Amino acid sequence: MMSGLLFLKIINSSFRFTLLICLLCVSTFTSADKLELAKGDVVNGRFVSATFENVIFESDSFGQITIESKRVKKLTLTGGIQVEGIGHCELESFSPEKVWILCGFDIYSVPHAFLARTIRIEAVEDINPPWRSSGDFTVSGETERGNKNGDEWEVEFHYRLQKEVHRNRFDLEYENDISKEGANEEEYYLAYNYDWFFTKKWFLNANTSWEKDDSDNIADEYHYGAGAGYQFFKMPYHSLGVEFGYAYITQDYLKSGSVWGDGKEYDALTWSADWWVIFIDKIKLFHSHQLTQSLKYHSDYQLDTETGFRFFMTTALYGELKLEWDIKGEPSEGKAKEDETWTLGLGVKW
Repeated sequence: MMSGLLFLKIINSSFRFTLLICLLCVSTFTSADKLELAKGDVVNGRFVSATFENVIFESDSFGQITIESKRVKKLTLTGGIQVEGIGHCELESFSPEKVWILCGFDIYSVPHAFLARTIRIEAVEDINPPWRSSGDFTVSGETERGNKNGDEWEVEFHYRLQKEVHRNRFDLEYENDISKEGANEEEYYLAYNYDWFFTKKWFLNANTSWEKDDSDNIADEYHYGAGAGYQFFKMPYHSLGVEFGYAYITQDYLKSGSVWGDGKEYDALTWSADWWVIFIDKIKLFHSHQLTQSLKYHSDYQLDTETGFRFFMTTALYGELKLEWDIKGEPSEGKAKEDETWTLGLGVKW
């Protein structure tokens, strides 16, 4: 009797062990990467790497194979990827026409025929993305019509720091101008923006900025704002995003006696957009604008725009031609409503 019970226990233990092994095998099999070809064949295994010419795949049955990208109908991955020039990401989809890549809450849609260069995609085990940073620094000469007259120069610095759903933007600008009267005038601008993506495209925004502009009679101008934005797309070669929200603004003037006295403070609605596209790895066209409408003084609004292009001499060094066109509904006493500035500069990006 004891031997029979012992036999049953051994059988039961063996069955459980066998069941556990089977479950592990099924789990391993179902978690494998999958490569589906245009003709309908499906290959299971492990993704190794891909360019826009070839996909390298470690097949369970055939070992490592190399397949032309145009023959791949679908690529499904269970792990993360490392994208050259971007960092840690996840592959949303891979087809003969384009690749969709999710990096944090940045979505990159990369048409194969749209790229002049090859971007390499590699498999990684750790999909926890690090902080990614980028920036540019530009020095420009200017010519302007409006509140300034003569030769001027400008320095701009822009820095971006992002990880997953968090995006930080820092902007610093300095201008040295010549007024119509021949006096030397300076302008300083410092801004910080924080975006938090709560979906793949929608984000909340908080921002603040400080500005001093001798040519516009501004001693100090502070903006404190919050709102929301929508990133229509952000890809290696083109991007479009918009923001809208509320701002509290205070202004102190260098000279009193205007219709606003020594300064003013008011609530405002804001709307901004940022767009750019890169052609053949060399030319970047861009446009951005911000509209601020006072809720207290309906005739008081401000529109700031930048439109231009960059020509990349190397991957980091570029030349830039830009038009800045600004309009104020209620400018300071004795100041023009419009400012038009052409800048020609040299910069570096990283």
